[in-house]
Amino acid sequence: MIDPIALGLETYTVSGDEVQVLCPFHDDHKPSASFNMAKGLFYCYACGVAANARKLSIELGTNIHTLKDASILEKIQDEKEWRQLLYSPLAIDNEYLHSRGVTNDQIRHWQIRHFDERIIFPLYRPSPTICGVQERITGGSSAYRYIVHGDKPPLWPLDDSFYSERRPILVEGVFGALRLRSFGVVAFATIGSQVTNRLIRALNGRTPTVWYDNDYAGYVGSAKLLLGSNAVAIVSDTPPDECPDRDFMERVLERYEKTTSLERLSELSGASKRFKSHINRWNHKSQSRSR
Repeated sequence: MIDPIALGLETYTVSGDEVQVLCPFHDDHKPSASFNMAKGLFYCYACGVAANARKLSIELGTNIHTLKDASILEKIQDEKEWRQLLYSPLAIDNEYLHSRGVTNDQIRHWQIRHFDERIIFPLYRPSPTICGVQERITGGSSAYRYIVHGDKPPLWPLDDSFYSERRPILVEGVFGALRLRSFGVVAFATIGSQVTNRLIRALNGRTPTVWYDNDYAGYVGSAKLLLGSNAVAIVSDTPPDECPDRDFMERVLERYEKTTSLERLSELSGASKRFKSHINRWNHKSQSRSR
């Protein structure tokens, strides 16, 4: 069974192997096309375009993935729910976003939206295809501040600028990336300090500068990137999303300690024994997967 969501198709109802989808080849506002997940065949009843999965992946700049039947149905149901958030109003003049230094121009550019007491960040593949959303809960009693729906890309935003950067700056979250970009620095968020082998593969030989929060999770994430991609970690008491202005940011980038030492990160973590055990387990698993 071929996953229509990974191909970049916006899915609706499912009947057997057939799923109704919006046609990406014309301005489609209700599902005019169908995709046969077993055969990998697409057909639009409105504009007449027919394509197989390989042609779709080329046209849409996406990948072909196969899943079990139940997994596909679950993903399609989940997508129907989170895609509704993309029709929420743009978060122009949102008080919370402005308190975090996010500009209206950035809100328009990245199509950041708000719904109830939530900020909605679209998550993109390396193409214009939206593969999920991240919610920032700004009110209520939720146990979580951030919730991701759909597919979580290894970096945000994974846009064209990433491919021209040999030493990208990586930060922990979208607010750090947006703050540095407002100062003219091309930065990317790892959507939290969870560094995975998928992120290492996405870096594809790039050697990032890592500016994570000054806490245990931040130093662990930095250490994984040191091991996996020869990163350099910035040691700063101020996280990137709290930089007050460009001058302060430049002082951090130029003058604060930079390290490639696991021992130094272990010392800074405040829990050296736990840190070393954590990193050793991760390194062992990573090496096992690469064999």
